[in-house]
Amino acid sequence: DHQEGYSSRRAKMRTKLVRALEAIERDPKSAVAYYHLGILLEEIRGDEAGAETAYRKACELDPQYADAFINLGNLLKGDGLLKGSEDVLQGVDRGRPE
Repeated sequence: DHQEGYSSRRAKMRTKLVRALEAIERDPKSAVAYYHLGILLEEIRGDEAGAETAYRKACELDPQYADAFINLGNLLKGDGLLKGSEDVLQGVDRGRPE
């Protein structure tokens, strides 16, 4: 049934979110964990501010993590913050966020 499928997907996503938070707790300097948290916040909860914070943290922890810069730039671009997204995406080439 449709409702069961929806509930199951939500439960799986919630579990992924908890795991991402636990990964950060275990290793607060893990850019990968913050990157995955950003994805989950953006996709599951629609929490763009939280996702932006997580992506920025991933970029700060690993200035060579292009995927984090790209997701941050795309998030800002989607919010209509074109100048901010251009600065972030240019930061990929320089290896640091703006």
